[in-house]
Amino acid sequence: GESTPAAKRRGDVVYGGGINRGSTLLVTATQTGDASTIAQIARLVEDAQLSKAPVQEYADAVASKFTPTIIALSLATFLVWYACARARKVPRAWLDDSNDFLFALLFAVSVVVVACPCALGLATPTAVMCGTGVGASLGVLVKGGDVLETAHNVDTVVFDKTGTLTTGAPELTDHLVVARRQPTLHQEETDWWPLALAASAETASEHPLAQAIVAAARDRRLALDAVDEATNLPGMGVRARLRRAGEVAVGSVDMMTAELGVALDPSVLADVDRLRRQAKTVVLVALGSDVVAILGVADAPRPEAAATLAALARTRDRRAIQVWMLSGDHEATA
Repeated sequence: GESTPAAKRRGDVVYGGGINRGSTLLVTATQTGDASTIAQIARLVEDAQLSKAPVQEYADAVASKFTPTIIALSLATFLVWYACARARKVPRAWLDDSNDFLFALLFAVSVVVVACPCALGLATPTAVMCGTGVGASLGVLVKGGDVLETAHNVDTVVFDKTGTLTTGAPELTDHLVVARRQPTLHQEETDWWPLALAASAETASEHPLAQAIVAAARDRRLALDAVDEATNLPGMGVRARLRRAGEVAVGSVDMMTAELGVALDPSVLADVDRLRRQAKTVVLVALGSDVVAILGVADAPRPEAAATLAALARTRDRRAIQVWMLSGDHEATA
């Protein structure tokens, strides 16, 4: 659920359902069947549907005594009305063409139908099963019926950050041009030409950061250059030879310095440090051997996140619901 990929090396643990954004992997299955993560999640939902809430246990206890009581009353009703019918103690108009047995049976069945404990015994488990099932389909896992019953007493809500309060997809937030060497791209947007270079080189990449750069270029309707050759450096970036612009590199600071031997100006390093302190992923764009731009990419908050948190924080029943955020990111990011 993270917005940026996690680099994996030989011997690292991966989970079923994870998305491989890099090269081919050879994976050894260490857990199968009931031991897999997805099976444990499914078992959690099943246990929640079968578990009994306290109110359901109370309803079952009442129903266990209520049902035989109603059956006894129904039988007593039958006997009383049958005796009355045999003794002709009821108006003949009531009997119509019915015999005494059917006449008394009608009253007995009426008692069972009117006092039927089906709703008492089935309403709660049906509600729990439907609620947990629909919640699971929407990504909300409930551990049991007792949790649903006590949900109205919740006074604290803890949110995960990535993919819950944020979109889970990185977006371009900063575009800093650090060099004025502009190649011929046959377009008028001179201020955004480094973004066009980066998007051209990243066109074929499935990396989330690359997709964010390409999406930003397309939103601005930038003309992209054709790629003659591209080399992906896993975990670092991409090198490409563009048809018009020539050699272009898009990637991390380590890629520029360690792999390409590009010397970074102190002002570039200062901007990189500033963006990192703002919890943004830094991507450098190099044309030939010169860094021409710094791109900042970040996971943007969901549009509805602020309104949701504000609604939860309002006072309810003379008490406010406390809202917390749980994240593994740096404190500056949070």
